[in-house]
This record gives sequence, C-alpha cells and structure tokens, in this order.
Amino acid sequence: MIQPKKAFVLAAGYGTRMLPLTRTTPKPLMPFWGKPLIIRTLEMLREWGVREVCINLHHLPDEIIEHLAKSPVRGIAIGFSREEKILGTGGALTHARWFFTGSGGVHAAEKISDEPFWMVNADVVMQLDPAPLLRAFKKSGLAACWLHGSRGPRTVEMSRGVIEKFRSDHPKAEGTFTFCGVQLLSPRILDFLPAVRFTTIVQGYEAAMKDGHKIAGVEIPNSFWADVGTPRQYIEAHADFVAKKKSFVAKSPDANIARGAKIENSVIWSGAIIGPHAVIRDAIIGRDCIVNFPVTGMALRACDALAPPEIALLKKAGWPETATAIPLGPRGSNRAFTRIRDHKRAAILILYDPVRVENPLYAGHAKFLAAAGFPVPKIIADDPKNCVTLIEDLGDDSIQTKFRCADDATLEQIYRRTLDEVLVLHGPVSRAARRKKLKMVPGFRPRLYQWERDYFAEHMLDKQLKLTPKEIAAIKTDLKKIGRKLQRARLVVVHRDLQSSNVILKNGKPAFIDFQGMRWGPAAYDLASLLCDPYVELSEPMQLRLLNYYAGKCGDPAVRDLFWLAAIQRLAQALGAFAKLGAAHGTHEFAGHIPSALRMMNRALTHVRGFPYLRAWCNDQAAAQRSFQ
Repeated sequence: MIQPKKAFVLAAGYGTRMLPLTRTTPKPLMPFWGKPLIIRTLEMLREWGVREVCINLHHLPDEIIEHLAKSPVRGIAIGFSREEKILGTGGALTHARWFFTGSGGVHAAEKISDEPFWMVNADVVMQLDPAPLLRAFKKSGLAACWLHGSRGPRTVEMSRGVIEKFRSDHPKAEGTFTFCGVQLLSPRILDFLPAVRFTTIVQGYEAAMKDGHKIAGVEIPNSFWADVGTPRQYIEAHADFVAKKKSFVAKSPDANIARGAKIENSVIWSGAIIGPHAVIRDAIIGRDCIVNFPVTGMALRACDALAPPEIALLKKAGWPETATAIPLGPRGSNRAFTRIRDHKRAAILILYDPVRVENPLYAGHAKFLAAAGFPVPKIIADDPKNCVTLIEDLGDDSIQTKFRCADDATLEQIYRRTLDEVLVLHGPVSRAARRKKLKMVPGFRPRLYQWERDYFAEHMLDKQLKLTPKEIAAIKTDLKKIGRKLQRARLVVVHRDLQSSNVILKNGKPAFIDFQGMRWGPAAYDLASLLCDPYVELSEPMQLRLLNYYAGKCGDPAVRDLFWLAAIQRLAQALGAFAKLGAAHGTHEFAGHIPSALRMMNRALTHVRGFPYLRAWCNDQAAAQRSFQ
C-alpha cells in the first residue's frame, strides 16, 4: 500500500465565526485539550508517515511560523506558502505548485510528481485510521475524500463509494454526507484548477468529474471529526472528544487555577489566571486572561478581544490593555457590547453602526437624561468618530432576572418603583426635551406605525407563517386602525423598548438601558412594553393594578383607554422581531418568546372591540400552540 510522504495543510482562514477569539490568535493555534490544533494535525500526519509538509498562510501568518519555530514537530520538514490575498482551498494548491515539483518554480511546464499527498484542514478536530482512504485512492487514482454521515452540514451525495455531488439539493437528507476536509490527492488535480486565483478544491473535483474522473468518498468507522467553527462548537467538541463527560475542564498546562474556583464545561487557554472567586461555566478563557468573577461565554484580555479604536478609548479612560473583556453575545441590534473588568471596576463598551441614526445620539441622550433626573448609565468616555462609547456597568440584575425568584408582592413593588421613574421620563424629562428642542429620531407618526406593522407582516406573517397576501392584507388593515387610534395620543418622550431586560436594579433601584430608540410617542406604548412584556408575562390582575397605579399619577385619562391598543401594536412589533431574530444565526433563542407574545396579544384583544382578522389569526395561533404542547 502506498505511504504518502507529503501533506498540504490549510491554515490561512480568518476564523471569522470565532471572533473575537481569532483577532490575535489564528484558529489553527487555538488549543484543543491543551494542544494547538495545528500541532495535533502535524503529529497525526507524522504517524501516517508524512515527512514533508507545506502550510498555506494568510491570517496572522507570523504567529503560526513563530509557534512552529518554538515548538517544532520532530520528524517533519515544514515549508510555508504565504498568500497575499486569500486564495481558497483550490487556489492555495496552485499557489504552492512548487511543493509538488520540488523546484521552487511555479511554471505549468515543470514536471509534477506522481506521488499522492494528503490535504487537511488545520482547524478541525479529527481522529481516524487513514487506511480506508489509501485503499479508496488506489481505485480512484485521483482523489479520496473522508466523509461523515451524521455530523456537519451533509451536502455531499455518494453512491457505492463514489461522490456524485458535492452540493446536494437536499442537504441533511437521508444518505447525504459531510466532507470533513481530509483527502488524499494526486498532484494531477492541478490540471483541473485554474491559474492562481480564488477557487475551492471542490471546484477542481467538479471539473475532474465532468472530465470522467471518479472522486472516492469514504466513511471511516470508529473515527472522530468535529468542526470547531464557532465558540459553541469548540466547547462541544471538547466534551464529545472525551465521550460526553457531564462536566469537563480543558486546561492548558501553564494555566493557573486557584483553589475555590468553580469551573464547568470550559476551556482555559495558556497563561490564564483563574482566581478563587471565579465561577466559569460553558466558557472559553483566553490566553493570559485574569478572571476572578462569574463568566459564561468567553473572556479575553482587552488587547486580544477589541479593535484598535476600542482599545484607544479604554486607554483614554484609564483602563489597561490587560483588562478582561467579556463579549456579551449577539443582541437584537447592530451594536456590539463588551463588559470590561479590572479588579473591582466594571464598564460596558459599545461599538455601534452609525448607519442607524439613533446610535450616534445615544451618548448625548444619556447625558441629557441623567441631568434631567432619569436614571441611566453614566457615560465614562465617548469617541463618536470611531463609533465607540464606554458606559457605566449597572450589572445584570434586571427585572427579567428578578422575576424568576421574587414573590408577587416584591415584584409589584419593583414595578411601582419603576413606574415612578417612567413618570419622570414622561413628565419632567419630556418638558425639558421640549425646552431644549432635543434632537431625536422621528417619533410615532403614521410612517412609524406603518413600519412596525410591515415589519410584523414581513417576518412573522409572511416569512415564518407563509400566510397568503390576502390574509396578510386583512390583518394589516386591523393594525392600521389601531395605529390611527394611537396617533391621537398626547406625545411624551418614550423609551421605545421599555421591557423587563432593559430595567436594571442597582442597589434595588431601577435604572434604564437600551434607550437608543428614544423619541416622541404615546405614554401608553412604553407602559404596554413594560406591563405586557413577553419575557416575564405578568398576571392580568397585576397588569391592571399597575396600569391603574400609573394612570392615577400621570394625569392623562387617555392612558387607560389606549393601553391595550398600544399593547397590540407593541406586541406585533415584538413578534416581528422574534421571528426575524429567531431565524438568524446566533440569535435563534428569540424564537422561544413567540408563544408568550401571542398569549399576551390574545389577552390584549379581550379588552378591545373589533379587529376581527387579527383576532381570528391570534386565536388560530393560540390553538396551534395548545395542540403542539
């Protein structure tokens, strides 16, 4: 049986889905059970008899070269193929043509060796016997690819050991496979790849198949493969590799963990220091990072996690580059939030997109609200040119988290204190905004009501539920009537997103975050956002008591009349958001709030007359939910 002596290792990718972990650490150097992925790959190839390896490089190439210089894999001669522009898995081969000629030239006329070579991804976890691939290659003569029948995207179709399609029209269907990124190739594959430009090895395979060549596909029993494309997959791969232990700690050898620290299902990188008060669950702790507090998700040094403008603002505010940065994960907006910790200090760094007109107004609005007596986070530093703001960290103790453990009496007191502050927003703050002629985004006018119902119709009624245009038009007609009624309300400054997760309890007192959508609107919209929030589902008696509490103090009798209409309007907008975010990568958990939003909308409809199409739709959805349960 042939024993290939050469291998081509793909290590040029950006690792975009792993950001910010890959901002300063190339993905092939990420540790897996304490050893960098690329070292595991090279050691595997050495066991297979490989003696020469070429590694293609693009993203952070010097880090990979320096690491392999300091920690060489004995028995393997390593060369590098730097790509000025990333070339893909096929373009990488043509760019490294010299590796297959042994001459250092790149001209097509040079003789290509007939010796097959391995081509593998440096950033996946794998454990396999190469013998089945060697046998399959002998039959094919051109290429044999490792396939997996249960993991991954499963886009490959195969019959009797021969690949028929790499891009199945029915991915994940029975009989489809995932291409695992390990293959044995003849250098003749270069004949089917174009001159050096971005291309994939799959394009080369497809060209060869059109020319009559057969590409072998091989499932390998008792093998292990895991794509570690995202932080979640990275953590899960650690658990899977050790046969799904209930809890694991994958610690790099030189990481330091103090007695008393609690760690579950987490990966600790090189040089990390974990203090005695750390509580780390389902997390990745980056290299040289110091953690002595709770972390879920990931924690890195600021200099490893943040972009240069963010680091510059931190320095301006007196924070060191070694402060701990904890990305707070994807949110329902185009802003990125990072918690910054350093000993006893904490702050939140916001990186925002200025295309959303409300985002650049945020820092100025925060200062105005604080000066007017409305409790919001303090602005510590601001860099509007680079769209970065550093604000006070109020913590995570929101009404939403309190709801899980507080009794009804305590919860009602919290809501009453919150409504007292909302009265300040709708009263003194609104009067101050009028005097100041405060610049805000367009208020609740016909166009905004139309946008909210169009948003609901597009993402909930059309894309998710696939209703007919006629059905959608009828429901939108009912919502349009509600919008017209709300347009008659007296306008005040409204938060616009006044839900339980945006009311933080600091020392038991409410403070408000995520007010970037602040504008002129009906007080009932804010009130409905808070009291008809799908995240907590207050009981109807408590809703009515709190409504009466606010109405008795605000001096606007129309609030009671408009409250349930505003609730329907707000919940339609929320359902649109839950449907859109629930269908997106990284925010799918929002779909879990759709049933509670529907229950709240059904409740609101019992307090108003009319709106037959919306009412019938909502009843149908509620019935469907009950039958599903």
